[in-house]
Amino acid sequence: MKKSLYLRAIALSLSLLSWSGMLFAQMPPFTVAPAPWNADQFGNIRAVVNVEAAEKTAFARIEWRRRDIDPAEKAIIVTTSGGRRVATVSFGTINREYGEVYFEPLAGPGIYYIYYLPYTKSGSANYPKDFYPKPAPGTGANSFVAGTPVDKARVVEIQSVDAFNSFYPMEVIATAAETDALAKANATKDFVVFPEDRMFPIKMTDDLPQRWIERGPQSSFSGDARRGEFYAFQFGVYALRSIENVRVDFTDLKAANGTKLSATNVACINTDGVSYDAKPLPRPFLSKWARYKRCGVPSTCRWPQQPAFTKAPRRSPRTTRPRRPWILSFTSPKRSPLTAVSMSPRK
Repeated sequence: MKKSLYLRAIALSLSLLSWSGMLFAQMPPFTVAPAPWNADQFGNIRAVVNVEAAEKTAFARIEWRRRDIDPAEKAIIVTTSGGRRVATVSFGTINREYGEVYFEPLAGPGIYYIYYLPYTKSGSANYPKDFYPKPAPGTGANSFVAGTPVDKARVVEIQSVDAFNSFYPMEVIATAAETDALAKANATKDFVVFPEDRMFPIKMTDDLPQRWIERGPQSSFSGDARRGEFYAFQFGVYALRSIENVRVDFTDLKAANGTKLSATNVACINTDGVSYDAKPLPRPFLSKWARYKRCGVPSTCRWPQQPAFTKAPRRSPRTTRPRRPWILSFTSPKRSPLTAVSMSPRK
């Protein structure tokens, strides 16, 4: 009996480990191409796949995690590494989380490119009307003959034509399974908070970035502000149920040496403002919960342009720049603050 329970426990542990590994193991790295390609011909994004056998049909399952709607309604182009376009292409399941692409490996084993967001330019330079064309006729469903030998191509990476057009990391969506797991793990909370640095602008409000799933909710945040700058940072608020009148409360930032930065110098532009007659202008911060679409709403907060901060001893250019790590208070009605606030200078 004990041996049976022991074996069941091992089996359960292995199943849990394999399930958690499935969340991230299949996601390919997102990179920038070493050299740009013709984006007007192929689009800005491509999957790099490696065909290892010389079968008549290659199959690639791409964990692309796309934020665009209806990816099955957009064309996909497959080329060899030399740029030769593959005519025989068809698809299996195409959704926002992954896509299944079948194609004929014309050049035999080797690298192939799968461009999944090609666009067509239209209109004029001043009034562009670019759009994503629909799939070519005959490519919407799997047209390969059943029983044909298929080689499973390995997805090496997903490349953007340049850094500006990269979706990584803030426009790479979390899967439905990952999002549900996050909600279940925080079922007793009204919301969870994801602080973000200004280097990673929060762009999506209908999906969570996979980056947040990997890091998990955070109760603290630190940043390095240069002297005299207007420092911006962000709060990603993921509502687990309908919430209203969310506010951001700041307390004074106090350094270990007694230096204080007043809370009145910190502002949140999504919840507070100033009217035309220089009076406070509070703005409601609202996030509605929906069954199939939960919104992570960014709340961007900023440091003042001229903060009151004691200058560090002048030793070198590096030490004269104060470092301001902080932990920020985030509250909702009838809830206590998540954390306190603190500040310390660079040592």
